Amino acid sequence: KRFRSLTLGGTVIMGRKTLDSFPGGNPLPQRRNIVITHNADIVPDGYEVSPTPEAALELAGRLVEEDAPAAARRCEACRARLDGGDRLGAALREGGLLPQAQCRLLDTAERSGQADVMMERVAVQLAEEADAAIERRAGRVEPALVLAASALVGVILLSVMLPLMHILSAIG
Repeated sequence: KRFRSLTLGGTVIMGRKTLDSFPGGNPLPQRRNIVITHNADIVPDGYEVSPTPEAALELAGRLVEEDAPAAARRCEACRARLDGGDRLGAALREGGLLPQAQCRLLDTAERSGQADVMMERVAVQLAEEADAAIERRAGRVEPALVLAASALVGVILLSVMLPLMHILSAIG
């Protein structure tokens, strides 16, 4: 479940052996699936193929540019800052890719040699925050949908009951 929540709507890069482990060889749904292999003939439909990990990362970057140009610009700004010698947390903060609190945590973790652990924690925290935001928005929409459905049911009942009442009054 955790892997699904972290990758849903994103891009997954995998090797051929990982692809071979998928039941039925089907791509992961609602994700872009990139397979690293030199033999594109063995990869089923639904996957994008890349010969090297570097090319796979470049392909994933191009996909982000196509789908979300604003995010691609922020990523490019972050990459430029990293190339300029900025620390990871500072580059992510100045590029607008992460909130300031997470960037401070990354700065501290990078100085202590625990950046990889903190990146994982930040990813989980941001995924949980995104899920909570979606649930809040859905919670706001749900009462309106219930109200609309109730009104629709009322209209249907009236459209059935009024002719029946008219028939009963004529008989009666």
